[in-house]
Amino acid sequence: LGRGSGAGVKRGTWQGTPVACKLGRAGLSPHRRPHPSHLFLKVACKLWSAELFSDGDARGEWLMGRLTGGCASLVRTLAAWETPSLGMAVELLEGASAVGGPPSFASVTRDAFVEGKHARLTPAQAREVARAVARAGAWLHARGLAHCDIYLHNTLRVAETEVVKLSDLGAACAYDRHGHTAVEKLEVRSFGLLLLDLLSHLQVSHDGTFGGGEAAAAAAALRHAAAACTAESLEARPSFAELCAEL
Repeated sequence: LGRGSGAGVKRGTWQGTPVACKLGRAGLSPHRRPHPSHLFLKVACKLWSAELFSDGDARGEWLMGRLTGGCASLVRTLAAWETPSLGMAVELLEGASAVGGPPSFASVTRDAFVEGKHARLTPAQAREVARAVARAGAWLHARGLAHCDIYLHNTLRVAETEVVKLSDLGAACAYDRHGHTAVEKLEVRSFGLLLLDLLSHLQVSHDGTFGGGEAAAAAAALRHAAAACTAESLEARPSFAELCAEL
């Protein structure tokens, strides 16, 4: 299904349900790596190719997955295990694709888009993407958790059903919400950059505008939220809960 800096994800079924599975293999010798028939379930697997990778570690992602199963706007972890290696079975979004592509050498820290691969959304569709990510952020930060990797390439969307969920907890962490209130505002800035990337890849009419009515209103809401999220002052930036209400 996909591959990141430290792992790949494969498709399968678990208890009759289509799933994606993240199965750790770091530190296992070739003789100890489990054969699929030994797992008693067919799963879509994430295979950790290293214990440490660019934005976190396999155990951290495994632990965070166990904590976040209650959020409807995050890809849910359905099961987790430690032996013979760290592993997770997570929900599989049939027909889902990432809203954007990972950064390139040209974009550096911003999502990149490939025409024909990453669909241009209408302003209304883009606002639904923003709402889903904001809801995930609000759920996490209300519990002292930070995603730390909010990007469109980590945002999955099913075009037919308009289901949108934030994925990839490889960089996520826990923090003292009461003692470190700035953490959420830092992540809000990342969300603001995500909104700017969304705005850069919208469907437009032949005259280069969004037309009028609902489309124009949705685009205006995204621009307003992006400006608020990227304000220079931390105190001036909204919380994710406020963004949910605004969007």
